[in-house]
Amino acid sequence: MAVKPEAVSKSDKKNPSQQDDLSHLAKAIISNAGVGIYIIQHGKFVYVSELYQKLSGYTDTELIGTYSLNNIYSDDREMVREEAIKCLKGESFEPYEYRFIKKNNKVMWVLETITPIVYKEDRATLGSFMDITERKRMEEALRQSEEKYRTILESIQEGYFEVDLKGNFTFVNDSTCFLLGYSKEEMMGMNNRQYTGKEDARKLFQIFNKIYNTGSRLKDSIGRL
Repeated sequence: MAVKPEAVSKSDKKNPSQQDDLSHLAKAIISNAGVGIYIIQHGKFVYVSELYQKLSGYTDTELIGTYSLNNIYSDDREMVREEAIKCLKGESFEPYEYRFIKKNNKVMWVLETITPIVYKEDRATLGSFMDITERKRMEEALRQSEEKYRTILESIQEGYFEVDLKGNFTFVNDSTCFLLGYSKEEMMGMNNRQYTGKEDARKLFQIFNKIYNTGSRLKDSIGRL
């Protein structure tokens, strides 16, 4: 049976009310997504959501038609370009982090994901943009705290070490290395049972197991290395 082209085109078209519903739905999704949304074509912005504008400090009129890499921290631009290419080629689906220069010249850490789309019958890039500055600040504070903690442990005269659940060394200070006569490189990843008598190894295993299961501290445990 032959089908008239006119019939196909009419049946494929959505009526105005359906188009309005989809438009309202798309706006609702974008406004409640919790991330800034943008669309890029030929390297330039063609759409930026309200949240993207709020996060970046720029208005849509200031962004539309400008290159998307303009406001990325200069040291991060090449990395962002490479990550974007991998995502668009389907070689990577992981979000990536970089520094963004806001309109007030403050640096904002961003977590971004992108995907290829078709927009107005042309290839484009859809991106999501999330502010992770506070998370990065907390990570840096934790790193500095751990670094300070490690420095203190390195300077004490008593031997100090840390092991994983299998008893493998994950950290040893200089005093431990001096007492056992090994370098840090030799000890890292090795098991504490290699330096402990069989009887004491069983006791230490029971101690470690108790601490792990109860979370309680245990003092004055004696063993022979």
